[in-house]
Amino acid sequence: MDERFHKFRLQNGITLLVVPMKGVASVTVLVMVRTGSRDEPIKLAGISHFLEHMVFKGTRKYPNAHAITSVIDSIGGEFNAFTSKEFTGFYIKLASKHLERGVDVLSEMLTRPRLSAADIEREKGVIVEEINMYEDLPPRKVVNVYERLIYGDTSLGRETIGSRETVKALQRKDFAAYLRERYTTGRMVIGVVGGVTNEGLGVRKIRALIETSFSTLQEGSDGWGKPLRIAQKEPAVSLHHKETGQAHFVLGTRGFSRAHKDRYVAAVLVTLLGGNMSSRLFTEIREKRGLAYYIKADMDTFFDHGSVNVSAGVVLAKIDEAIRVILEQFGKVRKDSGAGRVTAEEVSQAKEYLKGRFILELEDSQEVADLFVRRFLLERKILTPKALLAKIEAVKHEDVVRVAREIFVEKNLNLAVVGPYSQKKDGQRFMKLLTI
Repeated sequence: MDERFHKFRLQNGITLLVVPMKGVASVTVLVMVRTGSRDEPIKLAGISHFLEHMVFKGTRKYPNAHAITSVIDSIGGEFNAFTSKEFTGFYIKLASKHLERGVDVLSEMLTRPRLSAADIEREKGVIVEEINMYEDLPPRKVVNVYERLIYGDTSLGRETIGSRETVKALQRKDFAAYLRERYTTGRMVIGVVGGVTNEGLGVRKIRALIETSFSTLQEGSDGWGKPLRIAQKEPAVSLHHKETGQAHFVLGTRGFSRAHKDRYVAAVLVTLLGGNMSSRLFTEIREKRGLAYYIKADMDTFFDHGSVNVSAGVVLAKIDEAIRVILEQFGKVRKDSGAGRVTAEEVSQAKEYLKGRFILELEDSQEVADLFVRRFLLERKILTPKALLAKIEAVKHEDVVRVAREIFVEKNLNLAVVGPYSQKKDGQRFMKLLTI
């Protein structure tokens, strides 16, 4: 893709990023707002996600959900939204010639939603059923159990979707106040990515279009609060009882915050450990022992905390063995010599995997929009694709070993399990497994 981009701070304080992609006939408009579930007071838990639903229900110009979807369907576009712990995003992807229509719909949704009390009451039932669905999905539920374990009774430890009780208690006035206070110019970054010079478009025209369409938003700061203070002195286990035929678990340790200097080193480490089908854990757990259908390593980063974790679903009788094998690999990647140590070849392959996957993503305007907009929203800086690839390439073998020693520390281990277990009966048995 073209490395050039255009960044503007509009008169009302919104940041606009325009990123051209040669040979692309479509354009993605992505609006991201710096507010998520970690910013919610406990009595409003789930309101960020709920509001994401509500803006699709109608606006002053498009009075109901059908009116909105009909416009997008009539031009062959696609649109959706997502909510996380630190941000909320809304996007439309469509042919370049329909950009103005798409921006009109998106801006209406975010600046003039109806927030009908009747729609809110009806949607409560939808979201409660969404909560019920996640409760019935052990691979999803165990992630929530793990986050509560590692982050405790904090806003990071709470579920993004909220609880049945908080969702049912939300009223129209709560949404109106939240929209007014959180959907402000300082918290918003808008990206227009793709064929931005097609169909008579251009950077100047796009800037004017966005500035006019979002002109009614209130001004405000970027909204970052104080870092959470969370300390761990010993390994921890949390068991969620559910009669299942398979045990689902997340085993992890505390990692790095988003701005940490070793962020990309950790990404390489996670990849060689369990990021793909040739990784250590996939080979050891699935291919050699047949213990699990799915096993993967991942890392989460927030502005103040982070986690490196492995998730798997295993046959009940083999969960202890699976945990031991994972912990054994945690110990081996800390070694700089001997059997099982991380090799230079492994590091090189992991780097090439990360670079290759990233290059594939650059072919999609939606992925490019996410790269530019999310990074600027959360870090207030732009890392071009070329610069990001250079950061991955700069990772050295000794860096990976050093970071493994820093991350995989026994006292920081955390294990969350969903299955036919109880904390009282099985907690100590699982706790004894947590040694490196």
